[in-house]
Amino acid sequence: MPKVALFLRLFSWFSIRHMLKHRGRTITVLVGIALGAAVFTSIRLSIHASLDSFSKSMNSISGRTDWTVVRPGGRVSDTLVGLLLRHPCVRAASPILSTYVKPVQKEAEPFLLVGVDPIMDRSLRSWQIDRLNKEDAGLWLDLLKYPYTMFIGHPLSRQFELAAGDFLTLEHTFRKSDFRVLGKLAPEGPAIVEGGRIAITDIATFQEFTNLHGLIDRIDLRLRPAVSENDLEGIRRLLPEGVFLQSPTETRKSGQQMIQAYQLNLSILSFVSLFVGMFLVYSIVALNAASRRHELAILRSIGASSHLLFLLFLSEGLFLGVAGWLMAIPISSFLVKYLLYGVSKTISVLFVRVHVENLVLSGWEILLSFGITVFISALSAYHPARKAMHVDPKEVLSISRQEKILKKSPFQLAVIGFFFIFFVWPLSRLPVISGFPLAGYVAIFLLLTGFSFLSPWGLHAMGNFFALFLGRLGGEPARLAGLYVRDSGSRTSISVGALITAVALYTALVIMVHSFRETVEIWVNQTISGDLFLRPKMADINHHRDPLPPEVIRTIKNIKAPVDLVPYRRFYLNYDEALYQFEAMDFQNFARYGKFFWIKGNPSQSLPKLIEGEGVLVSEVFASQTGLTVGDFYQSRIEGAALQLPILGVIRDYRTQGGDLSIILLDIFSRK
Repeated sequence: MPKVALFLRLFSWFSIRHMLKHRGRTITVLVGIALGAAVFTSIRLSIHASLDSFSKSMNSISGRTDWTVVRPGGRVSDTLVGLLLRHPCVRAASPILSTYVKPVQKEAEPFLLVGVDPIMDRSLRSWQIDRLNKEDAGLWLDLLKYPYTMFIGHPLSRQFELAAGDFLTLEHTFRKSDFRVLGKLAPEGPAIVEGGRIAITDIATFQEFTNLHGLIDRIDLRLRPAVSENDLEGIRRLLPEGVFLQSPTETRKSGQQMIQAYQLNLSILSFVSLFVGMFLVYSIVALNAASRRHELAILRSIGASSHLLFLLFLSEGLFLGVAGWLMAIPISSFLVKYLLYGVSKTISVLFVRVHVENLVLSGWEILLSFGITVFISALSAYHPARKAMHVDPKEVLSISRQEKILKKSPFQLAVIGFFFIFFVWPLSRLPVISGFPLAGYVAIFLLLTGFSFLSPWGLHAMGNFFALFLGRLGGEPARLAGLYVRDSGSRTSISVGALITAVALYTALVIMVHSFRETVEIWVNQTISGDLFLRPKMADINHHRDPLPPEVIRTIKNIKAPVDLVPYRRFYLNYDEALYQFEAMDFQNFARYGKFFWIKGNPSQSLPKLIEGEGVLVSEVFASQTGLTVGDFYQSRIEGAALQLPILGVIRDYRTQGGDLSIILLDIFSRK
């Protein structure tokens, strides 16, 4: 303990006092570390909250479901419920329907409406009314007895100022109806789905409201204990063609994988801000060690060991890391509010719908942020601390010796830099490992590090080259400035390295965004051609599950004006664990006004086959995820129809939700 107290006293006298004397540069470094740590922590907390919200929603809506009966691309007949309940292995079965509806109020956001059988669903999910009295059973019976009644979550009650007995007009694809509120759902279990922006109604009311008589989205099953694979096969044999048993975790896993991939990319980008802070810590510790060599020599002469000097400067890095992280806490609390909205909005638009009401502080994320910030700061201080160990007690800062070191150092660092850069290209071409592009991220790190190691040699060469030119242009002061750039060594090169990293990242992002926007604009103009697009209301948020009514299609076909119609239909499906969009369109009419970005395949040979229904096109993303390419066969079953068609081409597509697959359109099917 006496040694620790002595060291802390020496650190306060030697390091803290020096930092206070040079407040400006110390504060600059602390702000840089704080901003880097705040960005890193805020982004990870925002994505963690979105992922946690999605996982809780999926777990809550699944309840105690063991298996789910689904029909890919379509809906299931509700007559299957009774058939499944008669099977000896089925303990409970509950039909489910869900869709997003919109209140008629202006600028009101859609929310999730779920249709259930209040009696059959109780064994799988614990819906609770937000009150405990004898009238609860009567309220559940009212949901069965009275059509167009519902229970709503607390957020909806607050937003629309609704109480029991009030009415709310809801709008679906082609219908508006008044629903009476029976009560509020307790914020637990399935009622926390979508952040509580949820309502439940009787399944018969749901079917009438959405015009889905006799159809349901899925049937959730709860099986008896010790069910064998043979028992599951017996259940599968009861199902009609095109209807399958599916694990309730499949949808959750696919959504989690997309969010986690997004989390990984943002975390790597946010780590660059800490990487820049690493240069700042190195710069100030190296500057302190170089400018205080005389004081270090004095400490050595009165008995201080080289290891004590090493610990002093390493502790400076640790102190800057801890102090910078503490400064990041208020910055993070301000920044995370805006990042949480932006991140959750982006995830909802690009991947899966999430609604985050509250930010949950994860102890692991906070510990990770603290550990990485302090570790990077200590790592940055390690090299200057090692150099401080070699101060001789008799040293009087020999200029000639220092110049000799500086002449050797830039070339040695340049060799290391070229060595790192040499491996960037082969590493970037390596395949991903278990879905994680480790080699690509290592290549980026080596690229930044390599150019940072090149900066001392570049400064030395530029100083020699420009010193004479600057001397002629600006006189002796300008020549001395050029010579200082040459002789400043690693201290100036660290600042240049930080600038290289920051400018490189900014330039890369600007080029990427500009290139992407220009490419997407060209793609939109060439591929998504049309003067007028007609689709059902809320088609995007409901995954285009509701097609245009037959009477609307007949009206459009009877238009006497010279109009070319391109029918189009979209389904959201899974290929193994890859989520993708299956699209049907009229290739013959589409080819008159638009075209695809072909990656593989011959357009002139493939288009006639596509028009005749003899093959499909797949997107580049779909081909990458599944390994299927030109010449392979695509197999699937959609709304009971089995498809097995050759892949005629791979195209580039910029839509989201995984891969995108295009196939023959609806009127081609009717010709067959």
